Amino acid sequence: MFAQMRARVRVSVVADYTADGARDIPYLRFVTVHYLSRGLAEATVAITSSVTIDLRNLRISFSGILVSSSLYDFNAATEEGEPGEAVEPLPDEGVPEPTDFVQTIANEVVSGGATAAFINATWDFVDDTLHTSSNTTALAARRAGGVF
Repeated sequence: MFAQMRARVRVSVVADYTADGARDIPYLRFVTVHYLSRGLAEATVAITSSVTIDLRNLRISFSGILVSSSLYDFNAATEEGEPGEAVEPLPDEGVPEPTDFVQTIANEVVSGGATAAFINATWDFVDDTLHTSSNTTALAARRAGGVF
């Protein structure tokens, strides 16, 4: 598609920075240009250069190539895939509540001599269904009644 775009007419645009929508141009890929004396009636320009903003003269400039306004038109009937199967939601069984949950708020000194509060919590082991490979150490600490 870029080979097709490169064969198009190249243009350089210098516009008034205070014009409607001109401030959004640095964030766009395509702009519509209406400049009848140059034969550009609602022409679509693909921006191919960095957008330059001249605040001293209140101008914005960029280079680009003329492209068809339908270059990236989307046709859902031909471009979308087949819809997937309907998904049945799983019943909400909840998360088991920990037993003997105790939390303590404490302070510690951090860099620069400032203090920061933190919560230290302990609880008893609840259920093996919470076990995954990423929290093996945490579960071992919980089983032993340790701090996590």
